[in-house]
Amino acid sequence: MPVPSSPSVTPSDSPRSADELESAYAERYRELSEANDRLKELFLHEISALLPTLRDPGLCGILTVTGLELAKDQKSAKVFYSVLGTAMDKQSTAAALERSVPFIRKMLYSRLDLKFIPRLTFHFDSTPERAHRIENIL
Repeated sequence: MPVPSSPSVTPSDSPRSADELESAYAERYRELSEANDRLKELFLHEISALLPTLRDPGLCGILTVTGLELAKDQKSAKVFYSVLGTAMDKQSTAAALERSVPFIRKMLYSRLDLKFIPRLTFHFDSTPERAHRIENIL
C-alpha cells in the first residue's frame, strides 16, 4: 500500500516563533484580566445595591462594601465590608451577611445575565478604622 505524501508546508503554516507565542499569550492574559476586572466591578456595584434591600434584623450600624476580590477562575469572590458601629454591631452584621449569602447569589443570578455566580464570602475590613485612627494621631 502506498504511503500518502505529506502536504507541502507553506510559510503561513510554519510553527510560530517563541516571540510570537509569548506575545499571543500576553495578549490573551491581558484580555482575561480586563474581563475579570469588569466582572469584579459589576459584582461590587450589584452587591452594594442589594445590601440596603436586605431585611435581616442582624444588620446593624452603617454597612459599607469596601472591595471585592474575584478568583481567577471566577468561582469564588471575597467581599470586603466595614461597619460603623459597636463591636456587637460588627458581630451581628457578620452573622447576618453569612445568612444572606444564598439570597444575594439568587438576586445576582436574576439581575445579571451570567451563567455562573461565584461563591461569596464576606470579610470584615478594618482599613477605614485604622485610617481614622491614623488621621486622629496626625
